[in-house]
Amino acid sequence: SEKSARRDVSIAATKERLQHVFPILDTATQTIYRRMQVKGSMLVNYSPLPDQGLVNFFRPVIIQPKVLEEDLLFMLDEIDRLGSDL
Repeated sequence: SEKSARRDVSIAATKERLQHVFPILDTATQTIYRRMQVKGSMLVNYSPLPDQGLVNFFRPVIIQPKVLEEDLLFMLDEIDRLGSDL
């Protein structure tokens, strides 16, 4: 459809525009992950999506129905805190 084609063009344009950031994102993700392991506050997996041209980034999978909004906010805040100096 026309809408799908526009979305694909938009995604491709965004990837092209941000291509210079990908190596930094890849390194930062791995550094933050190592810091999580050392601190022991949480563990969120990361992986690339090579078929989509994307480098390592955090990919949380949440299947626990008891997860609260505050839990997710903690996760985001902790990632931000652990990477604040990068």
